Amino acid sequence: MIKMRVKCLKVIFPAAAAAMLMLNAAGCATISYHDHFKYANSERNEFAGFNGKYKLYRGILLPEVVERNGIEYHELQFRDVLAGSGRYLNILVPVREGSDPVIYETPSEIKAGKTAYLFVERMCCTDDYKEILDPLHSRDVEKDPELMKRIIREQFPESEGSASPVIFCSLVFSNVFHYDLMYQVWRPYPGGTPLYESGFYLQKPYSTIDVNWDERSIAGAVAVKAGYIFPVALDIVTSPVQLVAVLVYVAAGGAAR
Repeated sequence: MIKMRVKCLKVIFPAAAAAMLMLNAAGCATISYHDHFKYANSERNEFAGFNGKYKLYRGILLPEVVERNGIEYHELQFRDVLAGSGRYLNILVPVREGSDPVIYETPSEIKAGKTAYLFVERMCCTDDYKEILDPLHSRDVEKDPELMKRIIREQFPESEGSASPVIFCSLVFSNVFHYDLMYQVWRPYPGGTPLYESGFYLQKPYSTIDVNWDERSIAGAVAVKAGYIFPVALDIVTSPVQLVAVLVYVAAGGAAR
């Protein structure tokens, strides 16, 4: 009896191993294809690369408040954030709470305005600017106009003495699935009320960033979608093998707890 069990195990275990190899090779074709190409058409690919964890961009704050769909925004524009030349990234920061910011590309350059700031973070973290970007460290700034003025004077001299809001945005790309946008509005000048505002737009899919198809290929995107027919067909053809692999795997005790 024992010899028979040993013989069975000698047959089952190699068969199970072979079947699982076939399962991995064929049964996951669609999943493997999806994992390989799922980021090929991400809006994230339209942004310029750089060395380091993050990069600080200086842009323009439009002097006037703009309105879109009945909502008032501060409009910011940054160049060189997107890959290639002649491309401008605009960020609409809502004037009042309760509205989401808007991120989009435009071919039109804003010629005049105050300086605005954008941190693009690809890896954690922007430790050099904790008083601005870290919610814990920025608490000391929220009610202290003199501290705001000192930080601006020492780190952002272009905005020293400005009678317009000084706006900082942080665009975080450290997650391949979603991005975060955080912003702060400082008004350390007489009559600047409220003195401090902040907002968060967290865990949003990259598809909510409206940018052109300059680095990505529309034809390539179509080809990737059309290409799903091949791994799907392979999975259909090999489905009997996959079923046998699962049965052998279970018979060999692979599913036992």
